[in-house]
This record gives sequence, C-alpha cells and structure tokens, in this order.
Amino acid sequence: MSEDIAKGIHSATSVVNSIPEFMKALTDVMETPYGWIILAVILIWFLLNKDLSRFLNIFETKEKKRLDKLEVYVNNKEAANNEALEVIKDLRDAHYFKVATDIYAEKSLRDSLINLHKKTSHTINWINIKRAMPYINADSTSTVSIRDQSRSEKFGYFYNLFTGWLFLGFAVALSLVFIFSNDRVLSQFALWIASTLFCAFFAMFAFSQNFPIRAAKKIKTELEKVSTTNVPATTEAAPPEPDV
Repeated sequence: MSEDIAKGIHSATSVVNSIPEFMKALTDVMETPYGWIILAVILIWFLLNKDLSRFLNIFETKEKKRLDKLEVYVNNKEAANNEALEVIKDLRDAHYFKVATDIYAEKSLRDSLINLHKKTSHTINWINIKRAMPYINADSTSTVSIRDQSRSEKFGYFYNLFTGWLFLGFAVALSLVFIFSNDRVLSQFALWIASTLFCAFFAMFAFSQNFPIRAAKKIKTELEKVSTTNVPATTEAAPPEPDV
C-alpha cells in the first residue's frame, strides 16, 4: 500500500517538474512562424467545432420538429383541409429541396430551377445556381432568364476586384517585409501574423462578393449556347434555273 502511494507521489512530482520544461518548449515553438500558424489553426478549429456545431444542432432540431408536424398533418388526410394540404405539401417539398440544394424555393420557382439544371447540368451545378439566385428570373412557364447587372452592381464588381487585389498585395508585402527583417521578436511576429491573416482573409472576402455575378454570367452564357443549339437549322431554297 505504501509503495503504491510512493509511486503516485513520485509520478505527480514528475508531472509538476515537467511543467516548466513544457512551457519553455512551447515558448520556443511560439517564436517560430509555424508555431503561430498551428495555434491559429487549432483555435479556429475549436471555435468552429464547438460553438458553431452547437448552434447548428439547435437549428436542425427545431427544423426536424417543424417537419415532423408537417408530416403528421399530411398523413392525417381525414382531418386535413384539401387546400391547406396542398400548401403544406409544397412547404414540405421546399424543405427537402433546401436540404438538397441549399435553396429555398416553392413550387413554381422550384420547377424552373429544376428545368434550368436539366438543361445545363453538364456545366452548371447547384452551387452555381444558388450563387446566381439574386440574378435569376423565372416565369410561369418554368423558363429561366438572367437579368442584367445594374450600374451600381457593375461598379461593385470592379470595386471588389480592386479591393481584393489591393489587400492581397498588402499581405504579400507584409510577408516579404518580415522575411527580410533582421529584428524578429515575438511581439513583432504576432503583429505580422495578425496583419497578414487579416489582409489575406479580407482579400478572399472581397473576391467572394463577386461569386454571384460570376455564376450568373456563367449560367447566362450556357443558356445562350443551349438556345442556339435548339434553334432548328434553316436551308435556303435553291434559286430557279434561268430560262434558256
């Protein structure tokens, strides 16, 4: 019994004595670029997998309860009102369509989008369609068209490009300054990594603002190709032979 206690005390003492060595090793690692990058990745992973997943679980539970209530009403045909039943079936289908494509669309719009995907699925996927939704028009015949961008939207497109390349240049410049700098202390490195990551992330964010317009242009080009392909070829009649 006394031997077990002595072994436990010895193990605990070893752990306590190893803490300063561990802290020193951690400090040495943090003074290198790789240490801060690893720390940033770990922190981002922890935040996304803890808080975000908890929020998504709450949202999914709420949606599941809502869908269960709709299913109960649809299956109870004797008590359900016919007109309300059509609406609820449409809402149920819209829910499953959103789960599959991340696009909420009721029957008319949903049929139009499905028709669009059938025509262009060889080059256009549902991610492209989702991004282009602000520019998609659909009529009662399930025909989809892409509206033109307004002047402000065109200006915003080029402004986002300019801003994205500007901040990406800042990120590259900050990296070069630090690489060729002679003074590399921990505080300066922390400031550099924070500034570089901010510029890089902001540049990516600026570029991402143009995804909807890029997707809309891609769909519009593909629709024009499809309409050109579907136009029947016309043959010109041969000119009459001259009388001899």
